[in-house]
Amino acid sequence: MSDLPFDAVLFDCDGVLVDSEPITNRVLAEMLGELGWKLSIEESMRTFTGKAVRDEAALIEARTGFAITPEWLSGFRERRNIALHADLLAIPGAVDAVRRVHALAGGRIACASGADLHKVEFQLVKVGLHDFFAGRVFSGHDTPRSKPFPDVYLAAAAALGADPVRCAVVEDTVTGVTAGVAAGATVFGYSPPGMAGLGHSEPDAMRAVGASVVFTDMSQLPDVLAAWRAPADVRSPRLSGAMSSLPERNVMTTPSAYQTQQPERTAIDALKGAAVVEFGTNWCGICKAAQPVIVEAFAGHPHVEHIKVEDGSGRPLGRSFNVRLWPTLIFLQDGREVARLVRPTEAQPIADALAGIDPIA
Repeated sequence: MSDLPFDAVLFDCDGVLVDSEPITNRVLAEMLGELGWKLSIEESMRTFTGKAVRDEAALIEARTGFAITPEWLSGFRERRNIALHADLLAIPGAVDAVRRVHALAGGRIACASGADLHKVEFQLVKVGLHDFFAGRVFSGHDTPRSKPFPDVYLAAAAALGADPVRCAVVEDTVTGVTAGVAAGATVFGYSPPGMAGLGHSEPDAMRAVGASVVFTDMSQLPDVLAAWRAPADVRSPRLSGAMSSLPERNVMTTPSAYQTQQPERTAIDALKGAAVVEFGTNWCGICKAAQPVIVEAFAGHPHVEHIKVEDGSGRPLGRSFNVRLWPTLIFLQDGREVARLVRPTEAQPIADALAGIDPIA
């Protein structure tokens, strides 16, 4: 039984639970220097944090002329692991935060990292966190794709029997946030003061790809998770008759999921009054990032129907409106398009378009 508004909490490891990035990048910078690419530790962190070294083979070859081999990667991991065994510490506040989240979540937590499983496991052991995650540690090396793809988070959620949409993800990089958002989770970004670019991404950069909250102190995490409330949907009473093929439409819409059910274009054309059709996907970071300004704009127009439709290949409604980018908002009056906005970043243009179809709000 969870005392949190989530069915499970999924943690990244490096930079969230353990302060490993400076150590790993010290070794990586040394080995790249041996190949002729001279990097400071800080430059290495800005280039490689949040990414698997094996996935950056093309970049390394372009800068050094050396095609990294399995033997080179094995040597890197060996030297890295020796350094981590000697110097690794937990992120300040992480041990107590995990202990509290473990209790609040009824034990339904997991660690989902892009690093190799051996590294993740021994790091958790070294800093005293492994018992909280025993049997629930997942590596992107063991999934078809690593971060920024969602595979490792989807695997962790599946192992816990949790719907990814009902999971919280704790991340500290744009790469990781993108993976969590793509999985459909609510992502909490950790960005300690003065450390942006040095193993952790900038708060605004994480928000831009869909982080719902950015916090600065790991000791805050249990309270931040417990306090999270996704704004409730208020369902429209006007769905009937010819509109029965439409997904439910929201008044004062908040970041609810894009509906997979596809209404017919004829049903959209038959709408009466003011309505907005929003096209996007539940894994789209730009779509999630746009939700706060969409919510803000709709707050002044509580009676405008808002239909959120999942778009993508083979989905005819989006093609009928010639949608190419997400999110796209189509503003309708009596089923006729009068305006559209693509990837809005501010509330005012949305509010202006809403005023055009709902002048008396």
